[in-house]
This record gives sequence, C-alpha cells and structure tokens, in this order.
Amino acid sequence: MLKNITFKTLKDRDCHGDLKRVCGDVRHCTVEIPFHLFVEIPGARDGDICEVEDAIVAGEFDKLIDRCDDGTFQKLLEKVVIKLRAKVVRMRHLDVHGHDCTPPDLKCPVDSKVQEVQGLDIPEEKHHHSDY
Repeated sequence: MLKNITFKTLKDRDCHGDLKRVCGDVRHCTVEIPFHLFVEIPGARDGDICEVEDAIVAGEFDKLIDRCDDGTFQKLLEKVVIKLRAKVVRMRHLDVHGHDCTPPDLKCPVDSKVQEVQGLDIPEEKHHHSDY
C-alpha cells in the first residue's frame, strides 16, 4: 500500500501568555507499507485458492504516541480499515457424459450429373483488353 504522509517539523517553540506555539516546516514522505492479509473464509478448505476481487480504504485513524507537553510527539500509530471482496476458487474434475455430435460424412455419388437451372446462369462478361 502506498501512503503519502504529511508531517510538520519542529523549528522553534515559544509561549505567548497561555498560548504555546510550535513552529516548523510542513513536509511529506511517501512510503510503501508492506500489507499482509489473512481472512478466515467459512467453508474454505486446504488447497483452495483465494482471489481478492477488489479492496478499498474505508477509513483511517491516527493516534499520537509519546506526546510531549508542548504538543509535539515522537510516534504515530496509524490504523487503516480496508474493505475487501474475495472469492474462493476450488479446482474439481468433473465427469462429462456426452454423445458424439459430429455430423456424418456427406456421400455424393461419383457419377452424379450437374443440373442446370434456367435463370441462374451468370452471363460471361466481355473482356476489354487494354494496353497498360
């Protein structure tokens, strides 16, 4: 999963009355986070193949860890909820009982005569020879 993380850096801090201020630059970092998944699918057996049809990020939650008094923190725990749709494929051999549907060979007698039908003759075209 590719994740674009936007974060702020600490450059300096000060106080104005009761207001604590932390100043710094806004930066970002794109990381590829390894993603592993195990989903228990009722009815699946050893040897079945699981195929993920689609997956979407349904929500994210960031929890600040090791928070300091000035509002900065050292660690961030990110939780991502991913909705996915998967299917189980099971290979099976099936016996198929069918019959031969190959058409029989056509038998034409060798001495059959060609019949001419009036009106179906195609007249010969007159060919014009030209020198190219």
